[in-house]
Amino acid sequence: MVFNGFGNVYPKSEVIDLIDETNQCEPFVDFPYWIIGSSGGLVEVLGRYGGLGCGGRHIFEIQSLCYIFFDDATTVIGMLERRIYGASISINQTNLWITGGLSRHPNPDHSPAPYEILSSTEIIDAQYKTHTLGPELPLKLYKHWIVSISPSEAMIIGGQTGDPDHLIDV
Repeated sequence: MVFNGFGNVYPKSEVIDLIDETNQCEPFVDFPYWIIGSSGGLVEVLGRYGGLGCGGRHIFEIQSLCYIFFDDATTVIGMLERRIYGASISINQTNLWITGGLSRHPNPDHSPAPYEILSSTEIIDAQYKTHTLGPELPLKLYKHWIVSISPSEAMIIGGQTGDPDHLIDV
């Protein structure tokens, strides 16, 4: 599943079959507006599969909403925090775990940077349209990736901490 982008930003969504490249998947409805830096995954709600896209930035505003895209409709779920450049992974058929990212600094007038790097995580439940606080990351991180390595384990790869002396080995 691919939605939004960077550079040529547009609100399109697309499903790509990585096993059978000749299979033309039905597209989801488009994102409601152009956005960059969001993250998401595939979820199932009441027997229907859809794409769940969360956070990102639209114009100058970091978003705190998730959108579930089906082939004919879009549903909105709130998030605990505004996030851009976080990473996410589907942890079961209905839940998405969103990790790290950037948010607006809570006190930008007294900070050298307009953004705050996050170590917080949250779990979005697409079935019940709820959000809960997830486990804290061991460090503040953004522009990273997260992949599943088993049904109960995930690996975070790369990313930026904002500290030039703290480089992350992959």
